[in-house]
Amino acid sequence: MKAPVEPEEQQQRQQEEEQQQQKMMTMMITLMRRLSLLIQKGLRNHVKLVEVLIQSIMMKSHHVVPSVISVTGPRCCTG
Repeated sequence: MKAPVEPEEQQQRQQEEEQQQQKMMTMMITLMRRLSLLIQKGLRNHVKLVEVLIQSIMMKSHHVVPSVISVTGPRCCTG
């Protein structure tokens, strides 16, 4: 039988998870800003690359992406 998880331990795990999500969120927003800057500069030939990048990010963190896209707006991702 497994010993019950201590409340403090569980709380610590939860905090670590939240910090990890926060880090992901910050990284995503930074990435999105950079991407939209690139596209604004007229590098429209990189749109495919951008789409691939965004898709690969979505695979890794599907729970974060929709909120980030709603912040930056879908227009930054269309060429």
